[in-house]
Amino acid sequence: MVTCSVSCESKRKGWNIFSDMLPLMSVISLAGMVISDVLANSGRFDSPVTDMMAPAMILIFSPSGSRSPGKRSVVFPLLMTVLAITVSVIRIVVMMTNRHASFPFTEYLPALLAAIMLVYIGVKAMVKTGAPVVKELHLSIFFILLMVAVYNDLVPGAIPLLFLFGSSLLFYLYLYAHAVRREAPVSTARKRSGSQVKIAAPARSGDEKADNFGMLYSRLQTLFDEEKPYLDENITVGDIAKRLYTNKAYLSRTINEHTGKNFCQFVNYYRVMYSMDVFKKNPWLRVSELADVSGFHTIVSFNMAFRLVTNESPGEWCKRIRLELDTKKTAGC
Repeated sequence: MVTCSVSCESKRKGWNIFSDMLPLMSVISLAGMVISDVLANSGRFDSPVTDMMAPAMILIFSPSGSRSPGKRSVVFPLLMTVLAITVSVIRIVVMMTNRHASFPFTEYLPALLAAIMLVYIGVKAMVKTGAPVVKELHLSIFFILLMVAVYNDLVPGAIPLLFLFGSSLLFYLYLYAHAVRREAPVSTARKRSGSQVKIAAPARSGDEKADNFGMLYSRLQTLFDEEKPYLDENITVGDIAKRLYTNKAYLSRTINEHTGKNFCQFVNYYRVMYSMDVFKKNPWLRVSELADVSGFHTIVSFNMAFRLVTNESPGEWCKRIRLELDTKKTAGC
């Protein structure tokens, strides 16, 4: 059991490190795509959208900073990294062997990227519980840029190409900034051992069944305090039950016996407490960013859960905490 625990912990840390490296891998892929495009086209930058959308998809597919990354969650980012590097290498090889050879990937890349995006949405939709797989804004801009790139030849010239380059670059920079900002507070939280959040003391009873409930609840608290599975917005009672080697009904009853809450309320409590902890250390964060890093599907669900725990809206609480922090800072000066 101890060996298994150490092995699982090592794997989890490995996936965390890999997930943290995805923004850097995206930048490297972007540089490779752009440089190979310029070299293969004798100094011309002919396909700015596809060159930037492939690295951008690494960021879109990256597991949110609020999630506990695992092997399955990095398959698509890894696929896009391999694709971008492969295309870059092929371009350079083609350029070195025959400068006048055509490069068919330029024509087919938009369709390939669109197909990969649709496959990703389809795969993720099968395990989602209601939240959009890819943010609507990101998805809309992605397909609009691909469509414009496909029909770009109808309006040739430097100005349309410059427009495509500028809009694609802005979209990529936005995704990169969003990914880095989203990851920062969670990376900090991973490095420190936060104070444990306790909802209620385990029940004490001479009854064996009550003792079993107490032991399970203690293990549940340890899991939530140390590994923070509640940051995964798709977490289910079944997932937690498997990790604790029990069944869903028994786990749900244990939570209810000790807290009076159902599983969703229990998870949301931890998420709200985590968001408050993150905000106190990063008071510049917006409410939408807090919801994202805390594992909530939407701002609406975050607002409802936050109000149930604190009797305040997130906006009101954040404003009050900022004022308190500013007052302490002023007093300190």
